[in-house]
Parts: sequence; C-alpha cells; structure tokens
Amino acid sequence: MQGCRFAGLIGYDAGMHSKWTPNSNLAAMVGRNYGCVPMIGVFGVTLLSSFLLFRFSRNLYVICAYGWAAWDAGLQITGKNGHLSNGTSISDSGQIITQGGGFLMTAAVAVGSLIGFAYFLMRLKGERFGEQLERWRKSRISN
Repeated sequence: MQGCRFAGLIGYDAGMHSKWTPNSNLAAMVGRNYGCVPMIGVFGVTLLSSFLLFRFSRNLYVICAYGWAAWDAGLQITGKNGHLSNGTSISDSGQIITQGGGFLMTAAVAVGSLIGFAYFLMRLKGERFGEQLERWRKSRISN
C-alpha cells in the first residue's frame, strides 16, 4: 500500500508505517506553521468568499446561458433550486455547473488561504521560504 497520492502533490511523502514527512519547502512551511490561528483565518476567509463565489457562479451562468442583455435586464437565479427571476428554472446540468463551480472556486480559496496564512506566520517569525525543509529536518532531529 502506498502513501496518500493527494498529499504527494503538495510535497508530503508517507509510507505505510511512517510518519508524514515533507519533501518540499511548501509542505514543510504548512506543516510547521499551521495551527489554531491559521485555521480560524482560513475558516473566516472561506466562509466569506463562499457567499461571493457562489453568487458569482450563478451570475456567470446567467450571462453565459442567456447573454449580457438578459443579465442587464435583471435576470437572476433567485433560489438554491435554480429558479430564475422570470419564473422559469435552469436545467439540472445548469444546477450542477453553478453549484459545482461555486464549490470548486471556494475550495481553491480555502487551499490558497491556508498557504497564505502559513506563509504570513512564517514571515512573522522572520523565516524564509527556502529554508523551511531544512528547519523541519533540524526540529525532528533535535526532538
């Protein structure tokens, strides 16, 4: 059995019986600087951005499916069930596009804000990005 493939994308190497160890500066930075403060920040940013991004996704769908003229005239998706302001409804695939698009954009913001808050805390400590993997290894050897 191999380690988690998704974790390998950001630079973690985990075998079946080993602890997670970073193999990149990005993974070491996130591993060393995550905690309560970044998680509160990530939660706040993700929650606020989700409202905006789901609204953006609905408006973008209306513009792409019905055109700028319809959107300028006030056509909007009014509810979570895909009802339009003119009394009709969008298709099921339109529902998937709007909800899935909003979710994917929110997920990207969540990952980006996690990295951003970890980077901010790293810089507050006076550390540099290029030395994170070396600092991770030194902290594990000394423990």
